[in-house]
Amino acid sequence: MLSAWLVTLGIIINNYWSDGASLNTVRNKLNAYVQEQEKSAQRICRDTLLTGALLNGIYDADVLDKTTGLPYSLFLYARDAAGQYQLRFWNTQQVAPATGLLFMEKEAGFALLGNAFYVWNIRDIPGGKALALIPVKWNYPVTNEYLKNSFAVSGISSEYDLKSDSSGKFSVTSLSGYELFSVVRSGSEVIRHDNALSVVLLIVAALLLLFFIHFLASFISSTYGFWKGLIFFILIVGGLRLLSYFLPIPLNFRQYELFDPSVYGSGPILRSLGDLLINAALFVWFVMFMRFQLREQKVSLPNLSPLLQWLIIILSGCILLVATFGSMATLRSLIIDSN
Repeated sequence: MLSAWLVTLGIIINNYWSDGASLNTVRNKLNAYVQEQEKSAQRICRDTLLTGALLNGIYDADVLDKTTGLPYSLFLYARDAAGQYQLRFWNTQQVAPATGLLFMEKEAGFALLGNAFYVWNIRDIPGGKALALIPVKWNYPVTNEYLKNSFAVSGISSEYDLKSDSSGKFSVTSLSGYELFSVVRSGSEVIRHDNALSVVLLIVAALLLLFFIHFLASFISSTYGFWKGLIFFILIVGGLRLLSYFLPIPLNFRQYELFDPSVYGSGPILRSLGDLLINAALFVWFVMFMRFQLREQKVSLPNLSPLLQWLIIILSGCILLVATFGSMATLRSLIIDSN
Protein backbone atom coordinates (compact mmCIF):
# COMPACT_ATOMS: atom_id res chain seq x y z
CA MET A 1 0.00 0.00 0.00
CA LEU A 2 2.79 2.43 0.92
CA SER A 3 4.61 1.54 -2.28
CA ALA A 4 1.51 2.32 -4.37
CA TRP A 5 1.08 5.67 -2.66
CA LEU A 6 4.73 6.58 -3.28
CA VAL A 7 4.45 5.63 -6.95
CA THR A 8 1.30 7.74 -7.35
CA LEU A 9 2.84 10.72 -5.59
CA GLY A 10 6.05 10.41 -7.63
CA ILE A 11 4.13 10.36 -10.92
CA ILE A 12 2.05 13.39 -9.91
CA ILE A 13 5.13 15.38 -8.91
CA ASN A 14 6.98 14.38 -12.06
CA ASN A 15 4.15 15.16 -14.48
CA TYR A 16 3.04 18.46 -12.99
CA TRP A 17 5.50 20.10 -10.64
CA SER A 18 8.57 18.99 -12.60
CA ASP A 19 7.32 20.27 -15.95
CA GLY A 20 6.38 23.64 -14.54
CA ALA A 21 9.62 24.03 -12.63
CA SER A 22 11.74 23.05 -15.64
CA LEU A 23 9.92 25.34 -18.05
CA ASN A 24 10.05 28.18 -15.55
CA THR A 25 13.80 27.69 -15.09
CA VAL A 26 14.39 27.79 -18.84
CA ARG A 27 12.13 30.83 -19.19
CA ASN A 28 14.01 32.68 -16.45
CA LYS A 29 17.36 31.83 -18.01
CA LEU A 30 16.29 33.09 -21.45
CA ASN A 31 14.65 36.15 -19.92
CA ALA A 32 17.84 37.11 -18.09
CA TYR A 33 19.94 36.49 -21.21
CA VAL A 34 17.73 38.59 -23.52
CA GLN A 35 17.43 41.50 -21.12
CA GLU A 36 21.17 41.48 -20.41
CA GLN A 37 21.91 41.84 -24.13
CA GLU A 38 19.27 44.56 -24.42
CA LYS A 39 21.00 46.52 -21.67
CA SER A 40 24.31 46.15 -23.48
CA ALA A 41 22.78 47.46 -26.72
CA GLN A 42 21.22 50.36 -24.85
CA ARG A 43 24.59 51.36 -23.39
CA ILE A 44 26.12 51.44 -26.86
CA CYS A 45 23.23 53.48 -28.26
CA ARG A 46 23.56 56.04 -25.44
CA ASP A 47 27.23 56.54 -26.26
CA THR A 48 26.77 59.28 -28.86
CA LEU A 49 30.51 59.63 -29.46
CA LEU A 50 30.75 55.95 -30.29
CA THR A 51 27.69 55.81 -32.57
CA GLY A 52 28.71 59.04 -34.26
CA ALA A 53 32.16 57.65 -35.02
CA LEU A 54 30.68 54.43 -36.41
CA LEU A 55 28.18 56.26 -38.62
CA ASN A 56 31.01 58.41 -40.02
CA GLY A 57 33.30 55.45 -40.66
CA ILE A 58 35.84 56.27 -37.95
CA TYR A 59 37.05 52.88 -36.76
CA ASP A 60 39.95 53.14 -34.36
CA ALA A 61 41.01 50.39 -31.96
CA ASP A 62 38.98 51.70 -29.02
CA VAL A 63 35.81 51.92 -31.10
CA LEU A 64 36.17 48.42 -32.49
CA ASP A 65 36.94 46.94 -29.07
CA LYS A 66 33.54 48.11 -27.84
CA THR A 67 31.58 46.60 -30.72
CA THR A 68 33.37 43.39 -31.74
CA GLY A 69 32.97 40.17 -29.82
CA LEU A 70 29.42 40.99 -28.73
CA PRO A 71 27.06 38.00 -28.36
CA TYR A 72 24.54 39.77 -30.60
CA SER A 73 24.59 41.49 -34.00
CA LEU A 74 24.61 45.29 -34.14
CA PHE A 75 23.71 47.36 -37.22
CA LEU A 76 23.81 51.14 -37.48
CA TYR A 77 21.87 53.04 -40.15
CA ALA A 78 22.42 56.67 -41.14
CA ARG A 79 19.46 58.77 -42.32
CA ASP A 80 20.14 60.74 -45.51
CA ALA A 81 18.55 63.97 -46.70
CA ALA A 82 15.68 62.08 -48.35
CA GLY A 83 14.84 60.32 -45.10
CA GLN A 84 16.16 56.95 -46.28
CA TYR A 85 18.26 54.74 -44.06
CA GLN A 86 21.64 53.54 -45.28
CA LEU A 87 23.57 50.77 -43.52
CA ARG A 88 26.89 52.19 -42.31
CA PHE A 89 28.16 49.72 -39.72
CA TRP A 90 27.77 46.04 -38.78
CA ASN A 91 29.76 43.89 -36.40
CA THR A 92 28.93 40.45 -37.80
CA GLN A 93 28.74 38.47 -41.02
CA GLN A 94 26.34 35.87 -39.63
CA VAL A 95 23.01 37.43 -40.59
CA ALA A 96 21.56 40.11 -42.84
CA PRO A 97 18.75 42.05 -41.17
CA ALA A 98 15.40 42.64 -42.86
CA THR A 99 15.10 46.36 -43.66
CA GLY A 100 11.44 46.25 -42.70
CA LEU A 101 12.43 45.96 -39.04
CA LEU A 102 13.50 49.61 -39.07
CA PHE A 103 9.91 50.73 -39.56
CA MET A 104 8.26 48.59 -36.90
CA GLU A 105 6.02 50.42 -34.46
CA LYS A 106 7.39 48.53 -31.45
CA GLU A 107 10.97 48.87 -30.31
CA ALA A 108 11.38 45.15 -29.58
CA GLY A 109 10.08 41.91 -31.04
CA PHE A 110 10.77 38.33 -32.05
CA ALA A 111 11.49 37.07 -35.55
CA LEU A 112 12.87 34.10 -37.49
CA LEU A 113 15.63 35.26 -39.83
CA GLY A 114 18.02 33.34 -42.05
CA ASN A 115 19.85 31.23 -39.50
CA ALA A 116 18.21 31.69 -36.10
CA PHE A 117 15.34 32.97 -34.00
CA TYR A 118 16.21 36.53 -32.95
CA VAL A 119 14.96 39.14 -30.53
CA TRP A 120 15.30 42.47 -32.30
CA ASN A 121 15.67 45.91 -30.72
CA ILE A 122 15.30 49.23 -32.54
CA ARG A 123 16.79 52.40 -31.03
CA ASP A 124 16.89 55.94 -32.33
CA ILE A 125 20.38 57.43 -32.29
CA PRO A 126 21.57 60.86 -33.42
CA GLY A 127 21.57 60.80 -37.22
CA GLY A 128 19.95 57.38 -37.66
CA LYS A 129 18.85 54.17 -36.04
CA ALA A 130 20.49 51.18 -34.35
CA LEU A 131 19.27 47.63 -34.78
CA ALA A 132 20.35 44.85 -32.41
CA LEU A 133 19.64 41.20 -33.26
CA ILE A 134 19.95 38.93 -30.22
CA PRO A 135 20.13 35.23 -31.18
CA VAL A 136 17.97 32.97 -29.02
CA LYS A 137 18.05 29.64 -30.87
CA TRP A 138 19.95 28.74 -34.03
CA ASN A 139 17.90 27.41 -36.94
CA TYR A 140 20.32 26.40 -39.69
CA PRO A 141 18.69 24.82 -42.75
CA VAL A 142 21.64 22.40 -42.94
CA THR A 143 23.27 21.09 -39.78
CA ASN A 144 26.57 19.32 -39.20
CA GLU A 145 29.21 18.87 -36.52
CA TYR A 146 29.83 22.62 -36.36
CA LEU A 147 26.37 24.01 -37.11
CA LYS A 148 23.81 22.73 -34.61
CA ASN A 149 20.31 24.02 -33.96
CA SER A 150 20.85 24.64 -30.26
CA PHE A 151 20.03 27.50 -27.94
CA ALA A 152 22.38 30.47 -27.81
CA VAL A 153 22.28 30.11 -24.03
CA SER A 154 24.30 27.18 -22.75
CA GLY A 155 22.69 24.60 -20.50
CA ILE A 156 19.30 24.37 -22.28
CA SER A 157 18.61 20.94 -23.78
CA SER A 158 16.84 20.11 -27.02
CA GLU A 159 13.70 19.01 -25.17
CA TYR A 160 12.64 22.68 -25.13
CA ASP A 161 11.52 24.82 -28.02
CA LEU A 162 10.28 28.33 -28.80
CA LYS A 163 6.81 29.41 -29.77
CA SER A 164 6.23 32.76 -31.42
CA ASP A 165 2.90 33.04 -29.62
CA SER A 166 3.80 35.11 -26.56
CA SER A 167 0.51 34.50 -24.77
CA GLY A 168 1.77 31.27 -23.20
CA LYS A 169 2.32 30.79 -19.51
CA PHE A 170 6.12 30.75 -19.81
CA SER A 171 6.71 33.83 -21.94
CA VAL A 172 9.90 35.89 -22.22
CA THR A 173 9.61 39.69 -22.09
CA SER A 174 11.85 42.53 -23.14
CA LEU A 175 13.11 45.35 -20.93
CA SER A 176 10.33 47.56 -22.23
CA GLY A 177 7.69 45.00 -21.22
CA TYR A 178 6.87 43.50 -24.63
CA GLU A 179 6.08 39.79 -24.58
CA LEU A 180 8.42 38.23 -27.14
CA PHE A 181 7.94 34.45 -27.25
CA SER A 182 6.98 31.46 -25.12
CA VAL A 183 8.99 28.44 -23.98
CA VAL A 184 7.39 25.06 -24.64
CA ARG A 185 8.43 21.44 -24.60
CA SER A 186 9.71 20.15 -27.89
CA GLY A 187 7.48 17.86 -29.87
CA SER A 188 10.48 15.81 -31.01
CA GLU A 189 11.45 12.56 -29.34
CA VAL A 190 13.85 13.43 -26.56
CA ILE A 191 14.90 11.74 -23.37
CA ARG A 192 12.91 13.37 -20.63
CA HIS A 193 14.61 14.05 -17.30
CA ASP A 194 12.51 13.38 -14.25
CA ASN A 195 12.23 15.57 -11.21
CA ALA A 196 14.70 14.63 -8.45
CA LEU A 197 12.00 14.29 -5.76
CA SER A 198 9.86 12.02 -7.94
CA VAL A 199 12.93 9.87 -8.71
CA VAL A 200 13.57 9.38 -4.98
CA LEU A 201 9.92 8.47 -4.33
CA LEU A 202 9.78 6.00 -7.23
CA ILE A 203 13.03 4.30 -6.21
CA VAL A 204 11.86 4.00 -2.58
CA ALA A 205 8.58 2.54 -3.84
CA ALA A 206 10.47 0.03 -6.00
CA LEU A 207 12.65 -1.04 -3.07
CA LEU A 208 9.59 -1.53 -0.85
CA LEU A 209 8.00 -3.66 -3.56
CA LEU A 210 11.15 -5.79 -3.87
CA PHE A 211 11.24 -6.26 -0.09
CA PHE A 212 7.62 -7.41 -0.20
CA ILE A 213 8.38 -9.89 -2.99
CA HIS A 214 11.36 -11.24 -1.05
CA PHE A 215 9.39 -11.79 2.17
CA LEU A 216 6.42 -13.25 0.30
CA ALA A 217 8.69 -15.69 -1.55
CA SER A 218 10.30 -16.66 1.78
CA PHE A 219 6.85 -17.23 3.29
CA ILE A 220 5.78 -19.44 0.38
CA SER A 221 9.04 -21.36 0.59
CA SER A 222 8.69 -22.04 4.32
CA THR A 223 4.95 -22.83 4.12
CA TYR A 224 4.48 -24.65 0.83
CA GLY A 225 7.95 -25.87 0.05
CA PHE A 226 11.27 -24.65 -1.29
CA TRP A 227 10.56 -25.23 -4.97
CA LYS A 228 7.27 -23.34 -4.96
CA GLY A 229 8.90 -20.36 -3.26
CA LEU A 230 11.80 -20.43 -5.72
CA ILE A 231 9.49 -20.62 -8.75
CA PHE A 232 7.43 -17.71 -7.40
CA PHE A 233 10.59 -15.67 -6.87
CA ILE A 234 11.90 -16.35 -10.39
CA LEU A 235 8.58 -15.65 -12.10
CA ILE A 236 7.85 -12.37 -10.29
CA VAL A 237 11.36 -10.89 -10.28
CA GLY A 238 12.12 -12.12 -13.80
CA GLY A 239 8.79 -10.80 -15.06
CA LEU A 240 9.37 -7.36 -13.57
CA ARG A 241 12.85 -7.24 -15.06
CA LEU A 242 11.49 -8.24 -18.46
CA LEU A 243 8.86 -5.50 -18.29
CA SER A 244 11.53 -2.94 -17.45
CA TYR A 245 13.05 -3.53 -20.90
CA PHE A 246 9.86 -2.30 -22.56
CA LEU A 247 8.36 0.06 -19.98
CA PRO A 248 9.94 2.83 -17.86
CA ILE A 249 9.52 1.04 -14.53
CA PRO A 250 10.19 2.17 -11.92
CA LEU A 251 11.43 5.15 -14.01
CA ASN A 252 13.16 5.97 -17.29
CA PHE A 253 16.77 5.00 -16.57
CA ARG A 254 17.90 6.08 -20.05
CA GLN A 255 18.10 9.67 -18.81
CA TYR A 256 21.26 8.79 -16.87
CA GLU A 257 24.69 8.35 -18.40
CA LEU A 258 25.15 4.96 -16.73
CA PHE A 259 22.29 3.66 -18.92
CA ASP A 260 23.49 5.35 -22.13
CA PRO A 261 23.95 2.71 -24.89
CA SER A 262 26.48 4.97 -26.64
CA VAL A 263 28.85 4.41 -23.71
CA TYR A 264 28.43 0.64 -23.59
CA GLY A 265 26.01 -1.79 -25.17
CA SER A 266 26.42 -5.39 -26.30
CA GLY A 267 22.92 -6.48 -27.22
CA PRO A 268 19.24 -6.42 -26.24
CA ILE A 269 19.95 -7.82 -22.76
CA LEU A 270 23.08 -5.87 -21.77
CA ARG A 271 22.04 -2.61 -23.39
CA SER A 272 24.15 -0.46 -21.10
CA LEU A 273 26.38 -0.54 -18.05
CA GLY A 274 23.33 0.20 -15.92
CA ASP A 275 21.48 -2.83 -17.30
CA LEU A 276 24.53 -4.98 -16.60
CA LEU A 277 24.62 -3.65 -13.04
CA ILE A 278 20.92 -4.39 -12.47
CA ASN A 279 21.17 -7.89 -13.94
CA ALA A 280 24.23 -8.67 -11.83
CA ALA A 281 22.49 -7.40 -8.67
CA LEU A 282 19.39 -9.51 -9.41
CA PHE A 283 21.56 -12.58 -10.02
CA VAL A 284 23.35 -12.09 -6.70
CA TRP A 285 19.98 -11.63 -4.98
CA PHE A 286 18.70 -14.86 -6.57
CA VAL A 287 21.77 -16.86 -5.48
CA MET A 288 21.61 -15.53 -1.91
CA PHE A 289 17.87 -16.22 -1.69
CA MET A 290 18.28 -19.78 -2.94
CA ARG A 291 21.27 -20.45 -0.69
CA PHE A 292 19.47 -19.13 2.40
CA GLN A 293 16.30 -21.10 1.68
CA LEU A 294 18.24 -24.30 0.99
CA ARG A 295 19.94 -23.95 4.36
CA GLU A 296 16.78 -22.98 6.24
CA GLN A 297 14.57 -25.66 4.67
CA LYS A 298 17.37 -28.24 4.83
CA VAL A 299 16.55 -29.36 1.33
CA SER A 300 18.22 -32.59 0.28
CA LEU A 301 17.91 -34.77 -2.74
CA PRO A 302 16.08 -38.05 -2.27
CA ASN A 303 17.81 -41.37 -2.76
CA LEU A 304 18.54 -41.59 -6.46
CA SER A 305 19.90 -44.24 -8.69
CA PRO A 306 23.58 -43.98 -9.66
CA LEU A 307 22.57 -43.03 -13.20
CA LEU A 308 20.51 -40.04 -12.05
CA GLN A 309 23.29 -39.00 -9.67
CA TRP A 310 25.76 -38.98 -12.54
CA LEU A 311 23.31 -37.03 -14.71
CA ILE A 312 22.92 -34.41 -11.96
CA ILE A 313 26.70 -34.15 -11.58
CA ILE A 314 27.18 -33.76 -15.34
CA LEU A 315 24.38 -31.19 -15.57
CA SER A 316 25.81 -29.21 -12.64
CA GLY A 317 29.25 -29.26 -14.29
CA CYS A 318 27.77 -28.02 -17.57
CA ILE A 319 25.92 -25.20 -15.80
CA LEU A 320 29.13 -24.17 -14.02
CA LEU A 321 31.05 -24.29 -17.30
CA VAL A 322 28.44 -22.20 -19.14
CA ALA A 323 28.35 -19.66 -16.28
CA THR A 324 32.14 -19.40 -16.34
CA PHE A 325 32.34 -18.79 -20.08
CA GLY A 326 29.36 -16.43 -19.90
CA SER A 327 31.14 -14.35 -17.26
CA MET A 328 34.29 -14.31 -19.38
CA ALA A 329 32.28 -13.15 -22.41
CA THR A 330 30.71 -10.36 -20.36
CA LEU A 331 34.10 -9.15 -19.10
CA ARG A 332 35.45 -9.30 -22.66
CA SER A 333 32.43 -7.31 -23.88
CA LEU A 334 33.09 -4.59 -21.32
CA ILE A 335 36.30 -3.84 -23.22
CA ILE A 336 35.26 -4.50 -26.81
CA ASP A 337 31.78 -2.90 -26.79
CA SER A 338 32.56 0.17 -24.67
CA ASN A 339 33.44 3.66 -25.82
